[in-house]
Amino acid sequence: MLPADGLGSLALGKRLLIVTAVVFALALAARLAAVAGPWDAVRHGSAFSYGSAALGLYNGDGLTYHLDEIPAVVGSKSNLTGDYREFYSGSAGRQSFTLFLPGPALTLAALWKLTGWHTFGPYLVMQALLSSLLVALFFLATYRREGWLTVAVTAFLICNPVDIRVVVSMGYDFWPGFCVLASFIALAEGLRRGGNPKLLLLAGVVAGLVYWFRAITTLLPGFLAAALVYYLRFKTRLSWPKVVARTVLYLLPALLSVLLLTGYRHAATGNARPSRNVFWHTFFAGVGQFSNPYGLKNEDRSVFEFGHRLDSEIDPEQMAEQYGSPDSRYETVLKEAAFDFVQEHPFLFLRNATYRTMILISPTLYSDAEFLPTRLRRPLFYFGLILVPLWLLGGWRLFRMRTDLFVLAAAIYGCFVVSFSWFYVIGRVIQPLLFLNVILYGHGLVWLWQRVGFRPGASGDLPNANEGPRT
Repeated sequence: MLPADGLGSLALGKRLLIVTAVVFALALAARLAAVAGPWDAVRHGSAFSYGSAALGLYNGDGLTYHLDEIPAVVGSKSNLTGDYREFYSGSAGRQSFTLFLPGPALTLAALWKLTGWHTFGPYLVMQALLSSLLVALFFLATYRREGWLTVAVTAFLICNPVDIRVVVSMGYDFWPGFCVLASFIALAEGLRRGGNPKLLLLAGVVAGLVYWFRAITTLLPGFLAAALVYYLRFKTRLSWPKVVARTVLYLLPALLSVLLLTGYRHAATGNARPSRNVFWHTFFAGVGQFSNPYGLKNEDRSVFEFGHRLDSEIDPEQMAEQYGSPDSRYETVLKEAAFDFVQEHPFLFLRNATYRTMILISPTLYSDAEFLPTRLRRPLFYFGLILVPLWLLGGWRLFRMRTDLFVLAAAIYGCFVVSFSWFYVIGRVIQPLLFLNVILYGHGLVWLWQRVGFRPGASGDLPNANEGPRT
């Protein structure tokens, strides 16, 4: 027979699995209700090109699109109903699909073959299933360590409208958040188990797959690898050979994937950069987020006209041609202008980078954010100022209490700051960090509460496993 403590642990494990299943069901219900209800036609601008490229793949024309198919996909009134095969314009006149990364088009075409459902529907249901699974796994992996705080973050993940809208939107914006949350869960559990090789490999595979969908997390494996080295060597006390072996095991799938993607992009575009064609255009959209000497706004049209001012041969009415290559005249002109901006206006460049960093840790500071209600933007800005010190306090407490979670969070934040503080920060960049922000705000609140006499673990207190410093 099992000892009494063993029976209690077994009973707790069963209850935890039941609650995890309920979490999955609630998250899935919220997402499916959104995709079938009020948000049944939410799409990113890339969706129409992906729909056409999927038609090319489905009909044996390879990764190609047709200009006549895109307006037809735009005209479809729902992501779920209809039959996109009716929009197919034949093999003649198709062009190579290079503007965006190929992952969503490849996945959509494969789902059409597997399900016989020829709309964006199967793709969105897949995203809803993956998102709900991650919410459930987050709860399962962190509850015993974070207690009530896990419950709060899980509730946030289940019903947060920003997360749900990303999940039910056709395009590529789902994948960065998927990569960040999946990596956090797998690596947190892997570190808890002393550097479990299978979980580290799984995290690397996820990061490698996401490269083919969206470039936002391109640098993430490098930052997380540094976190693994630090924790496994100096906290878990593994030998250097074991640390190196586990880190390489994590990095290998990501490195192989990015090398394959680089080769593909070079063959398709002549440029090995593993991202979509448009880059420097986005940099100047970022300049337009704040006051600037060019009169730029955070709008595609404003940047197009800026490019025309720089080079009169660039026609702002024919931007599809300029988007056709990462080495187009338009991108080349904007690249030169970007370096001029940094040299001529270093203070503005640093101001913008600092402000974007603040927005990453306190999103309501971005008063022009598309996800904030217009009437609440001013009071939410002031609320965001309060969240900054709360985030810092939470980071300090997490460092003292949960070193494993702290080093992962630090690596993720470091990646996003290095990648985007100088570049561009909008909702699709902020969304992957929201769950981490809530974790740190929660730890900050606990720190403040403890300063007035509250001690987790005492009778009547909120359930919390954090009773003392742990690694």
